[in-house]
Amino acid sequence: MKKRQVLSVLVVLALTAASYAMLPVKANADEAGYVADNPGLTDQGLGTTDEYIFQLAITTPENESSFMLPICGRGDYFDWNIDWGDNWLESASGLRREKQFITHQYSVAGDYIISIRPNGSTEAWLAAFGFTGSLYDDILLQSGANTYENLAMVTGALSPIRPEMTRTTAQISGNAVPPIYEWALTFNGCFNLKTAPLFEGWETVKKAGAYFAAGMFFASGLNTLPEGFTLPQGFVSVGPGFALQMFDNCHGLTTLPDSFNLPQGITEVWDDFAYRMFKSCDSLDALPNGFNLPQQITTVYASGFADSMFEGAGGESFQINDAFCLPQSMAANGFFAYRIFMLSNKAPLQHRTAASIIGSLPTPKGPVEAFDQHFIDIDYIPVNWGGKGLEPPIVGSSGSGDLNGDGLVTMDEVIIALQATIGVAELSTVQLAAIDMDSDGAVTMADVVLMSKITV
Repeated sequence: MKKRQVLSVLVVLALTAASYAMLPVKANADEAGYVADNPGLTDQGLGTTDEYIFQLAITTPENESSFMLPICGRGDYFDWNIDWGDNWLESASGLRREKQFITHQYSVAGDYIISIRPNGSTEAWLAAFGFTGSLYDDILLQSGANTYENLAMVTGALSPIRPEMTRTTAQISGNAVPPIYEWALTFNGCFNLKTAPLFEGWETVKKAGAYFAAGMFFASGLNTLPEGFTLPQGFVSVGPGFALQMFDNCHGLTTLPDSFNLPQGITEVWDDFAYRMFKSCDSLDALPNGFNLPQQITTVYASGFADSMFEGAGGESFQINDAFCLPQSMAANGFFAYRIFMLSNKAPLQHRTAASIIGSLPTPKGPVEAFDQHFIDIDYIPVNWGGKGLEPPIVGSSGSGDLNGDGLVTMDEVIIALQATIGVAELSTVQLAAIDMDSDGAVTMADVVLMSKITV
């Protein structure tokens, strides 16, 4: 199966998989007494500070509900202290492939915060956590933690995520190869998830392995991201699929914080760097002012760099920011920006032109179909960018009412605008933009009235 199809298939299969038998692995004791009677849980202080804690918020729907803590990340071994949030604590360890989840039963329905700490080594101590952790590992499709009922309970990830959670000391310093699938698919399918964790402590980390954040929040319930959220900005080298499908199918995602950006210091990337990153985010209001593709990129080693990045994305007020453009120093091949801005039907006409996003990049090899009719100049960009390559008519600026470029609005132009509103006259996208006097993305009688008021 092609990797571009895998994430969508993964969610469907995971949500319909049959639940495994629940594993009774809890200890019955109040928190203060349990830790005092079991000093091995703290292992001489390790895992007792906020630096070494991960917290997951859940809501159980009814009394005697059971939650399955997922162990489907990329770490092979786990050794944790778990506080289930209801005065039950336990120590759990083992191999990911042998266990896959830890079950706890909650007597009373309600909101709980599960706290996980390392019980021993803090080298990549949380790497085994995650609802799914690979694009190809069939065993993950069988995990009971990915049933509809279990995913529905997850409402938030409360703790910042730090390099120590998924990396060894050598990997953090750059003296060892970084892990693959590091945060890939961690919250995949958590359709009630409303709180996302911040990346903290990554400032000096320079390299990311393949699929670092691929599908991290795929089909989750996020409406927004916390202030300060951004991908690690210190990365200068990343593997394939860095942010592939990171927010794909997040239909409720409306806003992104001003801080959010891709790592801007990257100079070369492999395939699928931001493939489908925001695909089908059809409630998204806008892009943050500074959000952009890394502008220092000179080399893309395979296709798919920003394919379908915003395909099907964009709410009723969605606008591309003024900064976004394709990296001007890279070579343009036939697929690196395929369908990048094929926006949703709800999205309005864009104030940005396709040409301004393309910039000075050469025409790519082969048709790429990068843009659609949400751009006023779509008819006049080269065919290989998805346009018709026609010479644009002489016309005034958007909202000017000027259809012949003479700087004036005459009754003849008002009549043409009126004919356009009733479907008698067919105008180009640039001409339609010129008579869209109120900038609402449509040509209506209101525009005709506004034009008539400024006729000569």
